[in-house]
Amino acid sequence: MSVWDWVSVFNHRARSPSWQLFFVLFGFILGIAVASWLPLVFDPRALLVVAMVAFFVALLISRRDLKLILFTFCAMSLGIAHYLSVAPLKADSVVAFVGQTARVEGTLTNDPSSSDRFQRIELDEISVNTTPASMKLLAYLPRFPELKYGDRVSFRCELEAPQPIDGFAYDRYLRAQGIVATCFSYDEPYVIAQHQGDSFRSVVFNLRSIIELGLERALPEPHAALAKGLLLGQKVLSEEIEEDFRRVGLSHILAASGYNVSAMLSVLFVGLVFFIRRQRALYFMLVAVVLY
Repeated sequence: MSVWDWVSVFNHRARSPSWQLFFVLFGFILGIAVASWLPLVFDPRALLVVAMVAFFVALLISRRDLKLILFTFCAMSLGIAHYLSVAPLKADSVVAFVGQTARVEGTLTNDPSSSDRFQRIELDEISVNTTPASMKLLAYLPRFPELKYGDRVSFRCELEAPQPIDGFAYDRYLRAQGIVATCFSYDEPYVIAQHQGDSFRSVVFNLRSIIELGLERALPEPHAALAKGLLLGQKVLSEEIEEDFRRVGLSHILAASGYNVSAMLSVLFVGLVFFIRRQRALYFMLVAVVLY
């Protein structure tokens, strides 16, 4: 077959939704394969910017073949960024301090997930007994003071290595997120500084906080907490209510899962179709999934 024959075949495939999905998934997998050859010092955030540019350019053009090429390139960039964001374990990682009771200092990479008595936080830019340590730490701290994304905190705890739970490879699950150690502390955390996170993510988390506040004002407890679990995946219900959900097999709807995404997108889609065409509404929903 000549080059023009291949181009003709590609143009035909570009019209099929199933082939479009195939090329996008292939681009993501290809990106992971390519990333294995790249140096780990390469900043994955630069690729996220490239992917966003390719995505929005693809929305502006009308040719299906060029649109598919750009979406595939966008998926490949995301695949590379995903691989590089989970770097191999380093010698200076926080794992070196596992088994020790130490003073830990770090910056929150997400808003905490809270329960009645504790808040679950992820920390980056860690130092242990003033010694810098790479990788991330998962910590369970007292419920108050309430922490938020970008806070730099200090507390004392014993560092532990994650372990599998009832056959579930919980350690590998955390490792895929760059978390290599956990700790549990009853000490009240000391907030050293605030607003230390990325400005864009701060805007996203502030928007989520506004939604949470709106739910709290509009609904009584525990209905507001249930709405947060359904829409945002926030675990803020009491242990008794969570146990009731586990007993009837519905605990999955309280986690950040496909159910939550579907619920959020359904509400968003119904609202958007009143103002814009359905096809354009789908583009906004794709952006909403990324932000979610």
